[in-house]
Amino acid sequence: MFEHAAMGKACTKKRDDLRAYFSTNPPPAPGPDHDRNSHMLTVAQAFVDMLQHRHTADYDGSKVWSRVEVWERIDAVKEAFASWKAVKNHDDAQNFLFTLLLRERKP
Repeated sequence: MFEHAAMGKACTKKRDDLRAYFSTNPPPAPGPDHDRNSHMLTVAQAFVDMLQHRHTADYDGSKVWSRVEVWERIDAVKEAFASWKAVKNHDDAQNFLFTLLLRERKP
């Protein structure tokens, strides 16, 4: 049911949209919307990064992962799960979750 390529595209779009938002609309002080968007950026970025690392691990036999690199990846995933927990009940997070299930339709 889940297509990692489609999910990766959705996460890349969300990440890029949030980066653009932060670069053009910096808030005067952190607040609930800023925090929620920051958490969503963490989730989207982690998915994009981990999908790329999974492809590297699966298809690049020359890549050697150091213990530090592995722990950094694990920490990034833990941070993404903590961020998701902080925003999962908000409408924009639920809408984002729905986009991860969408598939491209072929005519």
